[in-house]
Amino acid sequence: GPPLSVVRRECMTRKTARLKVFRFDPEKDKRHRFQRFDVPVSPGLTVLGALIYIQEHLDGSLAFRSACRAGICGSCAMSINGGYRLACETQIASLSSPVIVRPLGHLRIVKDLFLDMEPFFEKYRAIKPYLIPGDTPGERERLQSPEQRAKLDRLIDCILCASCHASCPLTVTDEKYLGPA
Repeated sequence: GPPLSVVRRECMTRKTARLKVFRFDPEKDKRHRFQRFDVPVSPGLTVLGALIYIQEHLDGSLAFRSACRAGICGSCAMSINGGYRLACETQIASLSSPVIVRPLGHLRIVKDLFLDMEPFFEKYRAIKPYLIPGDTPGERERLQSPEQRAKLDRLIDCILCASCHASCPLTVTDEKYLGPA
């Protein structure tokens, strides 16, 4: 596609952003479809902001998950223009048009972009993702050096958005695979 600077300039001069949003209600639909929405562009508009606009002004039946709007909780992870990203952090201005929004892969669709996350969390709980001390806790706190803490940084920084799970082909082909998280 065009360089990012061209995409940004093009987006900032547009008055609206066009989104093609994945729609599927298993209780009513036989197949998924994409629905087109045009959303007014304002500086700092994120994909999550555009989805909220759609839900509040254009189609109240659109289903998606979000919570913190700050890139901390991971609940708004979805496929945006072919890459797994957090909708709350993804600026419309950085994307080419139309912005194609799909749910994460390898999880059951409850409705539209809203997924059943239980299989992901079930596998995550199975690995006991917490520290288990080797001895009985004493009456004093357990001290930890900066070096010891640094070994945990990458693991602790995971926000459980399930993007790694969605992008991993083994999660859909091997039921026993616990997943990349």
